Amino acid sequence: MTEMQAMGSMRRIKQCAHELLTIGEMGDDDESWELMESDLRLKSVFFFIDFNRLISSALDEANKKVLTGLADELLYYMHELSNSVKSRSIPQTQESYADAAVVLQQVMDALITPSLLDSEDQEENSSS
Repeated sequence: MTEMQAMGSMRRIKQCAHELLTIGEMGDDDESWELMESDLRLKSVFFFIDFNRLISSALDEANKKVLTGLADELLYYMHELSNSVKSRSIPQTQESYADAAVVLQQVMDALITPSLLDSEDQEENSSS
């Protein structure tokens, strides 16, 4: 995978995580619940595809392990949050969101770390 594709995947993961972290108060009407459910489904697909790309392109086994762990944990909590939204229980959704927010912040922090780039990509970036 090219450096551009990896950077695009990282950017979309960070963007989706940021959007989920900045969700405001949700209304308790059918339209709000359906919108949240659709948004979670879409972002989960993006997370799955983009983490898969990053993991596949990582040359360093340690980076693959870190990315795989983050992806597994994030997708688990996204699934839990999605189930909470489907139940339309505000307290359960708030609790699931709090759990997911912790992992989303970990993802944001991890993707800021330049060590998650392949060593070849880092060399190319330093020579540019």
